[in-house]
Amino acid sequence: MNKVVNRALNILLMMFFVAMVSINTASAATFVVNTTNDTLDASPGNGVCLDAAGACSLRAAIGEANAFAGDDVITLPAGTYTQSLVAADDDANSGGDWDITSNITINGSGSGTTIIQAAVTPATATERVMHVTNTSTVLMVGVTIRNGNKASTLAAAAATRGGGIRNSGSLTLQNCIISGNNSPGGGGIRNELNITLTGTTVSGNSCLNNSAATVSCFGGGMYSNATGTITISNSTFTGNVANGFNTNSAGFGAGMGIEGAGGFTLNITGSNFTNNTAQGTGTGGGVGGAIRYLAAAGTTSNITITNSTISGNSATSGTISTGGAMQGGSVGGTVTMSITDTTVSGNSSAVNEGAIAHINTSTGPSTINILRSTFSGNSAASIAGIRNNPTGTGISTVNVTNSTFSGNNATGAGGAINSLQTTAGTSVINLNFATIASNTSTQGGGINNVSGTINLKNTIVGDNTAATGPDISGTVNSQDFNHIENTSGATIGGATGNNATGDAGLLALANYGGPTQTHFPGVGSAVRNTIPNGTNDCGNVITNDQRGVSRPQVASCDKGSVEVGATAAGVTISGRAFSSTDGRGLTGAIVRLTDQKGSVRTVVTGRLGSFTFEDVQPGQTYVVSVSSRRFNFTPRVIQVVDNVVGLEFVPE
Repeated sequence: MNKVVNRALNILLMMFFVAMVSINTASAATFVVNTTNDTLDASPGNGVCLDAAGACSLRAAIGEANAFAGDDVITLPAGTYTQSLVAADDDANSGGDWDITSNITINGSGSGTTIIQAAVTPATATERVMHVTNTSTVLMVGVTIRNGNKASTLAAAAATRGGGIRNSGSLTLQNCIISGNNSPGGGGIRNELNITLTGTTVSGNSCLNNSAATVSCFGGGMYSNATGTITISNSTFTGNVANGFNTNSAGFGAGMGIEGAGGFTLNITGSNFTNNTAQGTGTGGGVGGAIRYLAAAGTTSNITITNSTISGNSATSGTISTGGAMQGGSVGGTVTMSITDTTVSGNSSAVNEGAIAHINTSTGPSTINILRSTFSGNSAASIAGIRNNPTGTGISTVNVTNSTFSGNNATGAGGAINSLQTTAGTSVINLNFATIASNTSTQGGGINNVSGTINLKNTIVGDNTAATGPDISGTVNSQDFNHIENTSGATIGGATGNNATGDAGLLALANYGGPTQTHFPGVGSAVRNTIPNGTNDCGNVITNDQRGVSRPQVASCDKGSVEVGATAAGVTISGRAFSSTDGRGLTGAIVRLTDQKGSVRTVVTGRLGSFTFEDVQPGQTYVVSVSSRRFNFTPRVIQVVDNVVGLEFVPE
């Protein structure tokens, strides 16, 4: 009887042991790194992170997590973790780049204090920093990845690319910095599947081809050739470089270069692409200072850019330098880009397209939708704003709604918008409730139509400058209710019965509310209240202006991107001046209100330090200043769109 009981107990204990081993093997493990040395794990797979010296290094923790099933966590304290073990393109984490082959979360203490690097100084390493392989799901939080350097030539093998990170899985970078890395195919990051960047900065990376071969380089900050999804939110790409050194070699996509053999999805929200530079030599040139995208044959790709800023990027050197901000289109697939609540400003090109080069070489359609956005201060030798150019047999379409093009400057033709189609392709540009103002070129200061169709609807084109066609050069099709200040050099067909000419009365480009700058129609402007409600998209199809203000404000809509409202009534500016920070009002102080023409109105603060200016004309910028014998106050500059209340002045 005892033998039977003992045998049964032994079986139960064995089953319990097997179950516990199974549970431990399948569940997540946490490894805490306690050394900055680059050492291997002594016994990978035993569930314990220990190198030969009894410490847990980053490489040992990754090696253990790779061998240990489950979604593992590595805690990486503050410190600088530098590669010292050497291996050539292995994926076993035995040396060189840190190779991740399973699902791992790496939690740093912050990108300013937890640094993972391939070398102490940039451009000296022979390896990238990290490699996510095997379709793994990886999260990195609060780390810096820097000084990776992968291959000096653009070889055919993907293994030679990606200076900071090569991602072959699903990678999320959260509150990280990717900097000082170099590779001819993705200086900072090479993506081959799915990647998400949140609160992350990609800066000072380079895509350099300095070999003897005439081969271009792709993606200074990041290059993606994935059939997958790229998500970028609250992140920054800045100071990245794409440079093709040799004759006919080009630098493509200094901030980001994207191609997808099976189609791709790119979502950018609340992010900045600033001061990235694409350049090359000879006829190669720089292409796409901020972003360069290309949809492959037979694919469908989508790009959305929302509430973001693309500024100060450039495409320089070489004779085909194009797209200071963006360059792209399709080579046989379908690509749709949507730009919403975004500013594209101060970008430049040595040759063409200070802002966007939309070039469709395919038989398929390529479309850009621009909504509630501003393109300003971009410059190029020709076409400072957007060029719509189908070079294949497909159709290229640009739709501009509730948006502003202002202060763009081309030393050649096409200040803001240019259409050029081949005999086989089709170019269509649709402008609805748009404002094209204060742009400059030699021909077509605002709009230049070489060939193709440009439709104008409810749009203002004014205050532009050019020797030929100051506002418009070439033929445009009016869909009525447009305001074109100067029609010299333009051929205007279509519905023109409610069009108007002469001064539109626009104020300077400024922030009159909303996320982007606009031109506000001044008092008495002829564009106000001119489109009856329910007519020509007013109030039914288009229900808001560029700032988000509802259309119409009164019985009719305003032309252009800004809806003002009633013309007669002024607004009120009111506030208080204080004698200290404890809330005591300052009585008898002089408050001055100065408008854009230098006219001054004056009131004296009353009881509790309050002041009010009545019947102030909206749509202007004012300076409010307070004078007192005993106290000094800093003047306030305000853009007045509606009533201003609670304006407070506290002594310095």
